[in-house]
Amino acid sequence: MKKKLIGAMLVFTVLGMGIAMAQRGHKSQGDKNSEMRMEKKVEKLAKELELTSEQQLEVTAIFAESQKEMEAIQENHPSLKAAKEEMKELQKENKSRMKEILTEEQQQMMKENHKGKSQKGHPHGKQKKEDEDLSNMKEKLNISDEQVNEMKELSQEMKGKKEEIQKKYPELKEAKTEMKEVQKHADEKMKGVLSSEQFEKYVSMKKERIKKSHQHTIKGH
Repeated sequence: MKKKLIGAMLVFTVLGMGIAMAQRGHKSQGDKNSEMRMEKKVEKLAKELELTSEQQLEVTAIFAESQKEMEAIQENHPSLKAAKEEMKELQKENKSRMKEILTEEQQQMMKENHKGKSQKGHPHGKQKKEDEDLSNMKEKLNISDEQVNEMKELSQEMKGKKEEIQKKYPELKEAKTEMKEVQKHADEKMKGVLSSEQFEKYVSMKKERIKKSHQHTIKGH
C-alpha cells in the first residue's frame, strides 16, 4: 500500500511539473533539449539497471529536481556560459596546435593509448603525472625530444590560459562546488531508490561516462 501511495505521489509530482512548465508558456529549444536528454538518460538506466515502473518514476523525479537546481545555479552565476565558451575555445586551440606537433599516426596512437587508461591522480602531484605520461608516450609513440619539449611548452601555455579564465570568472569555483553538492544529494537519493546491486552498476556507469568525456577532451592532444 505504501509503495502504491509513493508511486501515485510521484506521478502527481511529475504531472505537476509538466503543468507548471506549460503555464509558463512555450518551452524554449534549450528546455526541450534538456528534457530529451533526461528522458534518454532515464531510458538508458531503465534498460541497463532493469528498473521497475515505480523506480523509473522516482529516478525521473530525482533527475528533474537536480536539473532544476543546476539551472538555478546557472541563473545565479550568469557568467558561467561565457566561461564555458572560452574553455571550449581553449580546447579547440590546444587540439589544433597538437596536430601541428604530432603526425597523424602519432595522434591516433595517442588516442588508443588513452583508451581504458585510469584517470586517477598521481601520488606526487599532477605535474609528476604529466611528466610520466610524456615519458611513456615518448617510448610508445616514438616521439622525438623536440616534440616532447613542444608538448611541454604547449601544456604550460594552456595551463596558464586556463588559470587566466578562472581568474576572470572567480565564481566558477563556487558554482562547481554547488554543482557537486547537487550531484552528491542526487546520488544519495538514488541510493535509496536502487538496490545495492543496481546502485553499484549506476556508479560504474557514471564513472565510465566521465572517463569517456575525459577521453573526448584528450583527443585534442
